[in-house]
Amino acid sequence: MRSHAWSQKWHYWVTALPMETRAVWHFWGKGRQMNRQRDMRLFQLNEKWLLAEVGVGVTDIGILQRWWELYPPQTIWNIGISGALVPDWQVGEWAVITSVCNEATQCLRLQPAILPGVRSAMQVTVSEPVLDSSRGKALFQKTGASLVDMELFNIVRLSRQLGEVPVSSIRVVSDYADEQAIAFIQHHLSQLQQSLRQVVQQLRITLQK
Repeated sequence: MRSHAWSQKWHYWVTALPMETRAVWHFWGKGRQMNRQRDMRLFQLNEKWLLAEVGVGVTDIGILQRWWELYPPQTIWNIGISGALVPDWQVGEWAVITSVCNEATQCLRLQPAILPGVRSAMQVTVSEPVLDSSRGKALFQKTGASLVDMELFNIVRLSRQLGEVPVSSIRVVSDYADEQAIAFIQHHLSQLQQSLRQVVQQLRITLQK
């Protein structure tokens, strides 16, 4: 693979958690691990697709940047779980992310995936887990985002630094960003895993058209 790394661009899956990575493997195969640094892993799935598992919050953005410089992305598809900052989301529901902000309200637009019947949302990326309902409410009031995660803004910002690479993100609602969030995720783990696999399955069909 290294012999032609510079001669092509790659389609990427980007995940944060092993649970999310396994959803991709379920339909695309595990592939070959090319690199592992700290808790970040890079896999080759086939001759066109790579998967970067970046860790919670993107463990080290410099590692991801080096991977993308060596194996440049053509498109980036991010899947994962997100907390809901408003109560009108259901656990396991999908969301197409249209834009992502950081806590300073800097926002970046994404390329929305076309998934009929799936609601769209703005997301905010934070540096620490939101485990306090009052903080979640304050984030919604400040940013207007209805979902929260710890990676997407960093991924999209890096993609902009490397060129105008289209980034699409589909998220599965996992909790309500409150004091019960961790226990809530654990209780609904099987449902979340199933929803993530369904997202990948639908995207696989869409991408192969």
